[in-house]
Amino acid sequence: MVVDVSDVGGVVRVHIAKADKKVARDVPRDLDLPVANTGSTGTLVDIARAADDVSSFALVLPILGALLMAGGVVVANDRRTAVFGAAMGVALAGAAVFAGYIGGREIAARQPDDDAAQDAARAVWDAVFGGLETLGLVMAGAGALVALIAGVANRVHVPGRE
Repeated sequence: MVVDVSDVGGVVRVHIAKADKKVARDVPRDLDLPVANTGSTGTLVDIARAADDVSSFALVLPILGALLMAGGVVVANDRRTAVFGAAMGVALAGAAVFAGYIGGREIAARQPDDDAAQDAARAVWDAVFGGLETLGLVMAGAGALVALIAGVANRVHVPGRE
């Protein structure tokens, strides 16, 4: 896909005519000025379509996962160990979201051929998926903190608890 400025020939002709009318006549009126060549768009379009297809699950699945995790902690024999496991799961999922965001941005940026198009691809990725970077870091940090607290709580001896 080529990003271009269409029909700039007329504008260019007017300004060139001020300097040299003969040269201005050689500039075609329907001249298109290519700005960036993004290379093959097939991969990017496929990713965008796949993301659109599964976007309806974006709200349902995290709520379902949180309910299942809470249910697992409630029915566990040792709730402290269950909280530790659930928190580690959240921390690892957050790290995976963050890594997927960074990796996906670089894969998308390497699709175009030139530097300007790569910067544009990164900017589009950040605009569309920018919240995932923060979400992944918050999940990883919060999960690690809760896992640390649960791990320390498992080591503390509570009288009457076997």
